[in-house]
Amino acid sequence: MVLASRFAGVSLLSLVTCASLGVGGCGEMGMFADGGDARTDSTTSGRDVVDTGIAIVDDVRSPPDDVTNPPFDTGIEMDVGVADTGIGTDVRVTDTGVRMDVRVTDTGVAPDVRVMDVVTDRPSPPADTGVGPVTGPEARTRAEVCARWVTDRAPGPSPEWTAGSNQCAAGTLAGTTESSALRILNGYRWLVGVDPVTIDNALEAQQQACAVMMTVNNMLSHGPPMSWTCYSAAGAAAAGSSNLALGTGAFGSVGLYINERGSDLGHRRWCLFHHLGPTHFGATNRASCMQVFRRNTAASTPNFVAYPNPGPAPIETFSSGVWHVQEARYRFSASGTVTITNVATGANMPVTMNPVAGSYGGGVAIAWRPNGWTAAVGTTYRVDVRPTTGMAFSYTTTPVMCP
Repeated sequence: MVLASRFAGVSLLSLVTCASLGVGGCGEMGMFADGGDARTDSTTSGRDVVDTGIAIVDDVRSPPDDVTNPPFDTGIEMDVGVADTGIGTDVRVTDTGVRMDVRVTDTGVAPDVRVMDVVTDRPSPPADTGVGPVTGPEARTRAEVCARWVTDRAPGPSPEWTAGSNQCAAGTLAGTTESSALRILNGYRWLVGVDPVTIDNALEAQQQACAVMMTVNNMLSHGPPMSWTCYSAAGAAAAGSSNLALGTGAFGSVGLYINERGSDLGHRRWCLFHHLGPTHFGATNRASCMQVFRRNTAASTPNFVAYPNPGPAPIETFSSGVWHVQEARYRFSASGTVTITNVATGANMPVTMNPVAGSYGGGVAIAWRPNGWTAAVGTTYRVDVRPTTGMAFSYTTTPVMCP
């Protein structure tokens, strides 16, 4: 999938390969400060770009149940045109069969992000009405939320990684690199009411090989070719089952994944997947490979997952301008309507629906953007979600400013 648009003077290029049969595939995203719209031709190619170093991220479609290293590209690809709104994207898709990789160079500026994924873990719909006692995130206090927010966002080590004896060596991660990235990931997961994940050290070698490969080749790919410098089968396997970022390390990549504005919100939905299993962050100082294909089916299942989260929500979580809900216990279609009401005044707050594709992170999702307004600190909003089919439900969210 090739996505081209202009955002704040920067051309954006995203490539996503969508797998046939829904069991494999990939997505890539690059951002270029070359002043022109990104374009591709009809052949597999590379793209050299002006040195910007804007962080870019990449994610993958999910495997069948319990498959850790799925097959890579199946050859179905799409060309996507995007009209930039400044707070999100509207997407039109046509099949062209174009495939390419994206090359960038680092300057350390963090960007906006996009993704695609599929997971088949969908429980049966519940028999309730979507209205019940206030529990989970909505029952928390501002003090509880802010205490956790401040703690979990404490900076990680700098630098995160020390290079090895040659460019293909794994190098050495600083002692708290992974624990810092995991802390902020689990902080976001706590906000939305899903269980924390753990680190699986058995994945270390493959994830680190992936991060080194992306760094050395200055490019993201879920199916890196054997011609790549520092290619290894282990690194390629990790690339095919991870969220990928270039231009930032492990700690910085988590915020990019969560707060992306891309049309399908795939990175965000993977990170907040209620049954996400043990992960591992392969990292250098400018690349990260976060494993997302492990599952923990014993984890608890909330009724739904919403971001920004129900209850008191740090104002920073509204920064992307795109809100969404995704399936967990409740099942629903990816189409429908969302109504937001200012609880204090009763005013209807207009929204623009932001269609999202794929079953990333365990199921479908519904997304929208505030139309002509931004969330205000201290104002409680009631969100009524009415899917075309499936469970309708409501929740409230209140932006808070944490010290």
